[in-house]
Amino acid sequence: LSPMVIMAGGKGQRLWPLTADTPKPLLHVAEKPLLEHILNHVKSQGFQNLWVSTHYKSEKIESFLNENTPPGMSASVIKETHPLG
Repeated sequence: LSPMVIMAGGKGQRLWPLTADTPKPLLHVAEKPLLEHILNHVKSQGFQNLWVSTHYKSEKIESFLNENTPPGMSASVIKETHPLG
């Protein structure tokens, strides 16, 4: 399959104050970060190469991916220098 791109660069302003310290993709849903749910689903669909576009609190998303990307998957981060919308 082709690589997949996940856009995860927004500030999550509508979820403030939940996103004051945590980027929206790392907010917990059903006891796991939303991004973990996405990674597991993407892997179950056969994708192996994943690109995650980040801006707001990108270092937290990158750290999460380094520690939690499922075996057999590759996840790379694209850091936007300014929000691209």
